[in-house]
Amino acid sequence: MARLNRRIFAYMVGVFFVGVAGTLVVLEWNLHSNSNSTSKDTHTAPRVPKVVITASAPTPLASYRREKIYNTVKQLLANPPDQPLDASGFVQYVYEQAGITLPRTVQEQSTTGSPITNPAQLQEGDLVFFSSTPGVSQVTFDGIYIGNGQVAGLTTHGLRAFAISNTYWRPLFQFGVTVSN
Repeated sequence: MARLNRRIFAYMVGVFFVGVAGTLVVLEWNLHSNSNSTSKDTHTAPRVPKVVITASAPTPLASYRREKIYNTVKQLLANPPDQPLDASGFVQYVYEQAGITLPRTVQEQSTTGSPITNPAQLQEGDLVFFSSTPGVSQVTFDGIYIGNGQVAGLTTHGLRAFAISNTYWRPLFQFGVTVSN
């Protein structure tokens, strides 16, 4: 069996896998041995894997989390929750379902990641922030971007999906945030 394993490893160039937080881990073997040798020298140094760790920046919201956020929002739009929530409570609840802990208030949630000033650059699952008065930069309301220019948010009229380009919402848009978690 050991002989078979050596043969398998002799043909491998290396193995890689994705580790914690998107870190790429590469295992490489020193494969340059004298394979033509017929000597049964058992005193050669064993081949030890060399580990190469390539760190990459943590990816904001892995695709499976974006999908979980999107699916949770769609489910809640069809069947709104019975528990009383406000806008930021809704956002916090949805993200919690995807395993992401967010702070409680709109102001705190607005600082949880990378800002996006152009609504056309929003991706599903990004947070979207609005002010209550046009021209005022203080954020007072947030929702979750669900694609196609739509945001889901818990408004005074209940849980709704609405267009960012809507004549009411467009002048209130402040920015979006891709959560880093």
